[in-house]
Amino acid sequence: MRILADENIPYSEEIFGKFGDLVRADGRHMPESELMEADALIIRSITRVDSALLDRAPKLRFVGTCTIGTDHVDIGELRRRGIGFSSAPGCNRISVGEYIMSVLAVLSMRLRRPLRGMTLGIVGGGNTGSAVYDKAKAIGMEPVICDPPLSSRNDGRKYVSFDEALSMDAVTFHVPLIREGELRTYHMLEGERLMGLEKGKILINASRGAVIPAEELIEKQCSGSPLHLVLDTWENEPAVSRELAGFCDLTTPHIAGYSLDGKARGTEMIGQAFMKFFGIEGDAPKAPLPEPAFSHITLGRAPDESDWLRLMLLVYDVRRDSDRFMREYTGGASFDIMRKTYLERREWSSLRVSPFSETAKALGFACSED
Repeated sequence: MRILADENIPYSEEIFGKFGDLVRADGRHMPESELMEADALIIRSITRVDSALLDRAPKLRFVGTCTIGTDHVDIGELRRRGIGFSSAPGCNRISVGEYIMSVLAVLSMRLRRPLRGMTLGIVGGGNTGSAVYDKAKAIGMEPVICDPPLSSRNDGRKYVSFDEALSMDAVTFHVPLIREGELRTYHMLEGERLMGLEKGKILINASRGAVIPAEELIEKQCSGSPLHLVLDTWENEPAVSRELAGFCDLTTPHIAGYSLDGKARGTEMIGQAFMKFFGIEGDAPKAPLPEPAFSHITLGRAPDESDWLRLMLLVYDVRRDSDRFMREYTGGASFDIMRKTYLERREWSSLRVSPFSETAKALGFACSED
């Protein structure tokens, strides 16, 4: 069996190597010769799977994307051709949640605004939005969710309209890119809604860049009421607007979900789906995660909010990635290089905190009674 995989998918050799001939390649430019022979294609969000690609892959039987989102895959076309498909829903939910909390921790310190009591509008209440909600609640924020399809659920969370979400102190987007229909998210924040946001509001986009038009964001930031803007996803990736980056408080190259733990989960999930599709029996291979740099910390006293912020940033400080972006971004190629050479990042669960703390547990740290 010939398995063609994006070269930047971690642990692909450990997960898929035992099942056939594994070939790793540039996900943006899958080689024609390898597509022609591929039985399975393992990708990330940068590979567009449509009729044009499928016409060049006559032997293809299975496509797996190690991502939550699927807007880069024409699922209907796969179905018409009888090609199996699987994504990895929820694989990086924790990673994205921790990215957002790292952003909020940095801005809280910069702006000298405590997170406790701050309102947070979460647009999109699925996997990543839910992770943000839980962690924001744990630190004492007041989160609300805008997600019309979920709003009828009696799940204990507060649901609001889009305009109500935009009125919160901070707003963060966690929606798929939908270009048409009642639930369209393409350019969902634009025009009067965007220009009417109050000066100093925190606005974060870690979903899809085209949710907010880049040119209008520049116009907003040049107006008399600029935002505290944080962008991880950008319109027209990887060739993003350097001008827009200059108007941001923090900028990163679409890496919110890039924890090593999250990427390993995604690869493992697609490995399980691969085995099921091809009828392969046995235990699914596991990714061999390395030991974290920091594995245990003992709290000497009851921590206050500033202590929790410092602890969160000890495991992952978004300023590391933001500073690198501003130093190294020179165009589309550099955007991809930063993603390809992304420094190892672990999740909070890799750090054991003792003595036991309900806050630590709710935030997602490992907890110990000793």
